[in-house]
Amino acid sequence: NDAQLNYRDPDGNTPNGTTPLDRTVNLSGTKPAITIQEPTLKLSQQLLTTPGLGFDEGDRVDFSITVANGNGGSDYDAFDITLSSELPTEMDQLTLVSAIYTLNGVSTNVSASFSLDPVGRTLVNTGNVDIAKGGTLIIRISGVVNATGASVARFDNLPEVRWTSLNGTNTNGAANPAGERTGQDGLLN
Repeated sequence: NDAQLNYRDPDGNTPNGTTPLDRTVNLSGTKPAITIQEPTLKLSQQLLTTPGLGFDEGDRVDFSITVANGNGGSDYDAFDITLSSELPTEMDQLTLVSAIYTLNGVSTNVSASFSLDPVGRTLVNTGNVDIAKGGTLIIRISGVVNATGASVARFDNLPEVRWTSLNGTNTNGAANPAGERTGQDGLLN
């Protein structure tokens, strides 16, 4: 990354002078090395109930949403997770079974950090959730197939997760510390 300083010296080469000069100071020495450390989470889902020949009205269906942070040299802690999911309209009696965070073989129940609205069919996190390097969050949801679900080949759950790379808070999409990205500008490539 090259750098150059440009400024206007108001008195020029004469102390208290009246003739300003534009000055340029070029970079001296070696260029700085910059490493950008950005966490990258993986979002996946899994059907936990064996479908047999399919699901009929009244059948209980259990599934999980997993948010995992890698454990490699290019993986970093992810902070202020914002998870939301539009749950299938083909299911009723939706319940949050559990939300378990696991790091280094130690599991912690973080279910109190999530809220499931069975009428609006939405799942969101309501607490401050961080996923450290190597950590995994598994959310289990259960529901019962309704009449509309019996007549379709599949029904979809639409989860989305956003996070920050600095510790702080992310309330209603406004990041703190100030200047931290919120994911509003799209996915990181």
